[in-house]
Amino acid sequence: MTRSAFDQRKFDYLETFSSGEGKRVLDDLRLSYGDRISFDESHPDGQVTAFREGQRSVYLGILYLMDEAAQKRKRPTKADETVAGPEVVEGADQNE
Repeated sequence: MTRSAFDQRKFDYLETFSSGEGKRVLDDLRLSYGDRISFDESHPDGQVTAFREGQRSVYLGILYLMDEAAQKRKRPTKADETVAGPEVVEGADQNE
């Protein structure tokens, strides 16, 4: 994959998960895989933990690609809203 194709893939993820439907899917992925502990003490052999960490890794990979594209576009993402709160509009009077 060329560098430009990799960058395009980042923007594709950002566009896909920035739509209303995409935000709902991303939120479902967060609830299902991102906000949970991967370790399962009922399966101490580690296979279930490894499987669950793999699922979580997919969610985190999507956030990473979206953040990379957003930095290039200077546009907030779902991950930004989760960590930083609501968007602040540049140039807006903060004293209003």
